[in-house]
Amino acid sequence: MLTLIGVMFNYVFYFLLGYYTPHLTGVAPAWVYFVSAFCIFAYQSLDNIDGRQARRTGSSSPLGELFDHVCDAASCPLGPWYGYATLLAICLPFYFAHWEEYYSGSLVLGKWNGPTEAQVLSMAVYVGTGIARCYDFDFWSINLFGEISIGKALAISFYIGAVLTCATHPDRSGLSADSIGKVVGMLKHRPGAIIKALLQLTPITVVVGLGSLWIGLSWELFVAHPRTIMMSCAMAFVYLVTRLIVQRICSEPIRIFYVIEAPFFVLSFNAVWTRWFMMTPLVEEEVLMWLFLVYSVSNVVFLGYSLIRQLCAHLKINAFTIPYPSSSAASKKRLPAKRD
Repeated sequence: MLTLIGVMFNYVFYFLLGYYTPHLTGVAPAWVYFVSAFCIFAYQSLDNIDGRQARRTGSSSPLGELFDHVCDAASCPLGPWYGYATLLAICLPFYFAHWEEYYSGSLVLGKWNGPTEAQVLSMAVYVGTGIARCYDFDFWSINLFGEISIGKALAISFYIGAVLTCATHPDRSGLSADSIGKVVGMLKHRPGAIIKALLQLTPITVVVGLGSLWIGLSWELFVAHPRTIMMSCAMAFVYLVTRLIVQRICSEPIRIFYVIEAPFFVLSFNAVWTRWFMMTPLVEEEVLMWLFLVYSVSNVVFLGYSLIRQLCAHLKINAFTIPYPSSSAASKKRLPAKRD
């Protein structure tokens, strides 16, 4: 329950910012940034104490682990091109870290992809922006040179730094290339297993590759509806991560195709048909976009509902309540130990 409440805080500020900045540009009132900082603080606090609470109450279970990591995945997707690049920079390391855990048994998220550091940085940015807005000062829009503002320069510097880190110190980055290297190293004496492991990356490759192709060819649509498209792609990511976590917990094989991949083939084909072959769209792109959003969200909701029901039935537990011990059991716990 703590984890679910925490992720709800994230979506409160996501939709709040979406109302005031629907195109990921412009500014919002000062109070919106302060609320956003508080929501991130509430999320990271609840996300960090849920495990302690579960151990204290004796309610730890695979369902709790699934809740924790899936809610983390659902918090990743929070129109400029750097908005989509940021989405990938957050989601890909998270996915590959869980894929690595499937083989190693250990979840390594890296220094800045953990449950505290990135959130503290985000809170500082929101609080600083809120203070500036209190004085009607738009700090991030100040141009440093040409059309490059402080906000754009900071974003670009992050991406350049990430690329340089991956290229020079992959062992320190905790990113995707490092996870692939570790898994290949663990399976180096089993060539067939290496091929099988790499084929398991097909779903995320389809989602990222075809999703990027669709967005690149339908750029005007993305600029007009950045939050809708990013949320749809993010829900596909949540679906894949949820499947991956369940497969690790239940020791099931990773499949290379899921129903969530199907829309990406349709969307990219429709975009290629329209842009490259200069043909009339098979289906209007905006209609496809909204259908994709409904499809992706409904798949995630149905998957989550099904998993919760099945795990609760198998483990004989409740999802959101902790059964209190009977009075007789509680009285036995209070009895002093017998002495010889």
